[in-house]
Formats: sequence, structure tokens, C-alpha cells
Amino acid sequence: MKKIVQKFNQAATKFVDLPLLMFRLLLAFIFYKPALLKFEKTEIFVNQFVKRGIPIPEFNVYFTGTVEILGVFLLILGLGTRYISVMLLILILVATFTSEMKEAWYNTSFFKLHFFYIVSLILLITKGAGKLSVDYLIGKKGK
Repeated sequence: MKKIVQKFNQAATKFVDLPLLMFRLLLAFIFYKPALLKFEKTEIFVNQFVKRGIPIPEFNVYFTGTVEILGVFLLILGLGTRYISVMLLILILVATFTSEMKEAWYNTSFFKLHFFYIVSLILLITKGAGKLSVDYLIGKKGK
């Protein structure tokens, strides 16, 4: 039985970077549509930001949209993963704890979803992009 457990553990460690890739791609997919909408329907987002009391609403709509679009590309490539994950985490935390929380206080699916985003981004911040990334290739060349 001990050998089976050891072989399983050895096999599992070979795939340790696959979940990091999957989280990166999933988060890129999640941020893609909201990022585009900020540029396609800017006025709607500006009005929402005004209602929520977010300062300089038009600038902040474009800023968040730009960070999200940049995040999509960087997460897919696995380039600057930790840095863009910090920026995306800040956006999610601000959205969760300042504006959207007022509207979704009793919506448990809202909190589950945002909690998933927060945990996923913290995972990427702490673990990095993994071996299936440009970050890894750059780090490997530097050694």
C-alpha cells in the first residue's frame, strides 16, 4: 500500500503546474467580457460608478477596463502573473467591499463567486504562474 501511495504522489507532482495554468486561463476568461464591456458601454459603467460614489468615474472605468484587458493577456501568457494578479485582486476587493456589497448583501452566490476570484488570485500571487508560462521561461533563461 505504501508503494501505491508513493507512486501516486510521484505521478501527481508531475502535474502540479497544470492547475496553475487552468486557474490563469479561467481567470482570463472571467475578466475578458467585463473588460470589453467597460469600453463598449462606457456610459453605463460611468453612471454606475457615479451612483456608487467612485471618484473620477470616467477615468476609473477606463482604468479598470485597461487593467482587466491587460490581465487577460498577461494571465494567458503567464507573464508578470504575480504583478497583474495583485492589481486584479485590488480591483476585486474594491468592487466587493465598497460598491457591489451594498447591492448583493444577501446574495450568497455573489460572495461565493468573489471569494473564488480572491482565492484564485491569491494562489497565483503566492505560487506564481508555474512552469507552463512565459514567467518560467524568463526565469529559466536568467539562471
